[in-house]
Amino acid sequence: MEMVVRAASLYVPVALVMELAVYRRPGRRRYTAALLATVWNLPPLLAVNAVATAAGWWRFDAAWGLVAGMPADMWIGWALLWGAVPMLATTTHRGLVVAGVVLVAVDLVLMPRAGPVVVLGDRWLVGEALAVALALVPGLALGWWTATATRVWGRAGLQVVGFAGLVLYVLPELAFMATSGTTSSPGGVGTTGWEPLLDRPAAELVLGLAAMAPPALLALASVREFVRAGGTPVPLDPPTRLVVTGPYAFVANPMQVACTVLLTIWGLLLANVAIVATAAVAAAFSAGVARWHEDTELTRRFGDDWRTYRQQVRAWLPRRPRSGTDQADRAGEQATPAEPAEPSTPTEPAEPAEPAERAEPTKPAEPAERAEPTKPAEPAERAEPTKPAEPDSRPSWPSQRNRASRRAGGTEHAGGTGRADRAGGTE
Repeated sequence: MEMVVRAASLYVPVALVMELAVYRRPGRRRYTAALLATVWNLPPLLAVNAVATAAGWWRFDAAWGLVAGMPADMWIGWALLWGAVPMLATTTHRGLVVAGVVLVAVDLVLMPRAGPVVVLGDRWLVGEALAVALALVPGLALGWWTATATRVWGRAGLQVVGFAGLVLYVLPELAFMATSGTTSSPGGVGTTGWEPLLDRPAAELVLGLAAMAPPALLALASVREFVRAGGTPVPLDPPTRLVVTGPYAFVANPMQVACTVLLTIWGLLLANVAIVATAAVAAAFSAGVARWHEDTELTRRFGDDWRTYRQQVRAWLPRRPRSGTDQADRAGEQATPAEPAEPSTPTEPAEPAEPAERAEPTKPAEPAERAEPTKPAEPAERAEPTKPAEPDSRPSWPSQRNRASRRAGGTEHAGGTGRADRAGGTE
């Protein structure tokens, strides 16, 4: 009976996920939402079951395949049922809420019927409520925000919390199982793998936590830059533009660096070789497969911008962008002793004797030609009205003289007035 219960707890959720994937044919964002919702559920479900076992809310009557005292198959199936299934089954907010209510109801029905494996205590509903609050609800929120590409700060924050749970709790439990065949005691954290940490002097614990603070802050600063660019650290939920600010101005993969350092320090604190080895494997994976995928994907998305950035900033060794280094290199090249020997040539500036040629500007004597504007003397032509003297050459007959003088007098007035007006206007 135990095998039937454990097999059903894993294969039924897996079958539902596969059927929904074929029937719904979700897009990339929906697949990403299902994946993140499932991964989110793994740390809190494992922690709640450890607390429930210690508090007497329930326990698992199983002797093999345990992680933190919980059957691994039931743990994975539970995460799929609360994560991927509702995200693939629904496409609306109301439908997601209904799915959440249905899942809680199914859990309330199935938990008492899993008797051969799950032994319930009198207050098991407290543990159920805690699991719903810490695992189901946040997982659905993370999945919905990812599927709809909304609340980038919220989904990035949940990703950080979920990743910390994986690194600091789930991974050590898996390492304990791999190295000793068992994990923590049925009562939860305490007897097997966590003893080296709990038995350390307080000074060592403080020193270890202080050493973990810088890489943790580096990772948080990197996440902030991703969020400002409209995305999250998860490669399936990336930002919309190339991130080259903050820690990324000095190193191309600050989160990989931070994760490797954190895992190494955590493994040393736990005195677990498997965790330290995991840090080394993670570094090798990041430098190999992850780097190849990153280069391929970001080259496709950003082209020359990505190539230029990678030429200036190295993957793991921090340094400033090469633009500033180039300036320093140029300054260094100018300071090389071979080139300074050329300063003997600066004696050539003796040629400035040529400025004598610049003395040519004395040609301003030419302004004499500019004196041509004195041509306004032409108004003398306007004095033509003095031609009335011509009447002297006309016949000397008095009548004609009188007529001529009268014409001349009238012409001078009209002409004088008109010319005076023009002259006045000209003036």
